[in-house]
Amino acid sequence: MIMGVETGKGFGGATSYAMEGKRRHEDDIDKLTRYVTNPAKDSMVLEHNLAIPQGRETSAAIRREFARVARTRDLADPVAHFWLRWPPQDSTKFTPDTLRTLGREALKRMGVDISRHQYLMTTHGATGNDPHLHIILNRVPVVACRNGRDSKMHPTANWNDWQSKSRAIGVCRAMEKDFPGLLTAVEMPKIPKRFNPTRGEKALEAKTGKPCPRRELFDAVMAALKNTAITDRDKYREALQARGITVKYKIDAGNLHGVRFVDRHGKEWKSTKVHKNLTVATLQDVWTRHSKKEQRVAQDQRWSELKNTVLEEARRGRNLQELKKALQARGITMHETGRGLSYTIHGTTFTGDRVPVVARRDVLQEAWDRRQLWQDVNTLVTEAIKDARTFEDVKKALAARGITMHETAKGLKYSTMVFCAGDVKTVALDADKVPKGCTLDAIQQRLGRENARREQQTVIARNKVMRGAAATVAAIANQGGKGEDEEDEYCTRHRPGM
Repeated sequence: MIMGVETGKGFGGATSYAMEGKRRHEDDIDKLTRYVTNPAKDSMVLEHNLAIPQGRETSAAIRREFARVARTRDLADPVAHFWLRWPPQDSTKFTPDTLRTLGREALKRMGVDISRHQYLMTTHGATGNDPHLHIILNRVPVVACRNGRDSKMHPTANWNDWQSKSRAIGVCRAMEKDFPGLLTAVEMPKIPKRFNPTRGEKALEAKTGKPCPRRELFDAVMAALKNTAITDRDKYREALQARGITVKYKIDAGNLHGVRFVDRHGKEWKSTKVHKNLTVATLQDVWTRHSKKEQRVAQDQRWSELKNTVLEEARRGRNLQELKKALQARGITMHETGRGLSYTIHGTTFTGDRVPVVARRDVLQEAWDRRQLWQDVNTLVTEAIKDARTFEDVKKALAARGITMHETAKGLKYSTMVFCAGDVKTVALDADKVPKGCTLDAIQQRLGRENARREQQTVIARNKVMRGAAATVAAIANQGGKGEDEEDEYCTRHRPGM
């Protein structure tokens, strides 16, 4: 079990991440197209004690509720963000009730009284195999004062985050012991934290003003041990050799059984003589952790590269076949399976839930359908306005082309029916995603300009006819003839619309 604690100033980013699984300024789906709405994240609200009806929990409403209480105290960082994660062998057995119980127990052991502080508990990966918890806590109490033992009212203290990270580690180890059938105990390597000199070494350092040989060796050994780039014994030996220290391993049948160091003075030290916790098991545990971290970092880099590449190529393509060819040219292989799309990049395959959200088949197809609808709406509205005189004419023209226009409180919304894999589904553009020239106000303004242009053209044509008639009458008059019949004939023949 792992628990992290962070404090901050504003509730906006924390609540948005807890509710939607993303920061407010991060919108990978909208990078694909300007008009794609964010798909529902695999997150679920477990519980909260806010004055918000169930089912109406939105990031904005929760943020306002938190901020309303936080303003009652002058606290620089009123936000506390807890996240809890468990090994896959534990989390696969968890139910929502189990997650609620573990979340409440963790808050209680961290000194949080949920009857006095606002909190929001959500889970990410709710339907996957690795759910984890996010808890947003308001450090400012709801109850400003409390009745003390002396029968007097005292201010309720804010939640104290002193050494919260160290306390979180202790809480995790204690919960693993108290829930043996539910949580797997994690044995952490006993890494030496500080050097403990003997009385003689203290006297030597006081006399010479320099660190004793064992301290020098300890500092060099620990500096190399904390280097996360060192993932095996060979790299560890090379790192210490660069510092002038020779490492001797005792290996039997490929297994490490002992470690000795030779310092720059030529003295040989057994690892446990440098520090009692520098055992072979400790060294191997640290190297294993560094190796796993290196693998995770490499996998995260490949995942990010895959996501960014798919976003870039999907903006250029129009279907899966074009995207597949573009990715193949960049060294990424796309596989179409019954469970969805899978990708292979640099020898690593991402399938199922490990595929980035923006690279999943349904998200890509929805993005392309919305982009096509966006382009169709932009083109057809422009064409319809040229021949329409009223807003209803534009609406009928779009309906004849299979696009339905909806008038909502937020503005115009467009939808159409598309065929995909033998099924019919509805693709819609919300009011905030439609083209700029296709909103209600924009269409009315464009209709007004178009009608004014038509009226102006009619006036110009009428004036041209009248000037021609006048010229004809004048010419006939100069010839001494009667021009009334000729004038009527000219006006009839050149009347606008003939």
